[in-house]
Amino acid sequence: WSAHPLLAVTAGDRIVLPSFVEGVRIDSSRNRRLPGENASWPRAGDYDLSIVPERSAGTADKLFAGPLGKRACGLYRTAQQAGLLFCSSPGNPIRYTGLWLCYGGWPEDEAGTGAAQYVAIEPTTSPYDSLDQAVAHGTALHVNAHSDESLGMQVKFFNGPLERFIERCNSER
Repeated sequence: WSAHPLLAVTAGDRIVLPSFVEGVRIDSSRNRRLPGENASWPRAGDYDLSIVPERSAGTADKLFAGPLGKRACGLYRTAQQAGLLFCSSPGNPIRYTGLWLCYGGWPEDEAGTGAAQYVAIEPTTSPYDSLDQAVAHGTALHVNAHSDESLGMQVKFFNGPLERFIERCNSER
């Protein structure tokens, strides 16, 4: 299970993960910009993955962070000094977060319209998009016959300076 909210972004906006996150799993990276299976967070080589670049960057990366426990993650709109926090619902911690970072790299430029510039912060039960991979790595959510599983998230709006937004991501429960 995964939520898939696509959020419009502009250069300078920030993706904030809890401070204990030091690395992410690379699911895909256009033109292998991020080589290998894992990358450091927030800096991966020459790239600060937490800062949205210009659309002309032409990149598209799918990453996974976690497990996050009960901490929040979010998108901070720098020019507006406001953001969205993605939090676990009480009693249902979000295990992982997928990050779809698309800065002009997908879809391909069609008819001169320019490729998209957006971020998706995707609270999810597994750090894999593929059910086969989630099963193989033991992270697939299993629901027994005639039973149910409750998953939930809260989206909270935030106004204020970036430093307070970062504090909220680290303290939200």
